[in-house]
Amino acid sequence: MSSSVNVTRHAFEMILILLLPLIVSFVFYLVAVAAASAQLPTVGSGVIATHIANGVSYIWCITAACGSTDPALPTILLNAINAILILTAILGTLFIGFRLGQAIIEQQGARRGGEQL
Repeated sequence: MSSSVNVTRHAFEMILILLLPLIVSFVFYLVAVAAASAQLPTVGSGVIATHIANGVSYIWCITAACGSTDPALPTILLNAINAILILTAILGTLFIGFRLGQAIIEQQGARRGGEQL
């Protein structure tokens, strides 16, 4: 595989991993739209609750007043899920960033006539 293909692939992977929390929150938004909910979740950096009451975070509310039939998680669990999403994005970006740096160095070496670094 050529070095320019590696640079492009690693750059694409880095962008995709950085967008991971946004993609997950968008999936929750699409599910809420499909469920015809009255209060839609916000698309942002992770899963954002539409309503919080007594330590319970409602992801979306089918009626105007959230009730026991609406999808909910304990607030602390929702915070943990968001932390894991963001931590995965950060660590994945760092890991792929190192691989991207290596691919860029290899590409520069190939441009200089195949010098080995």
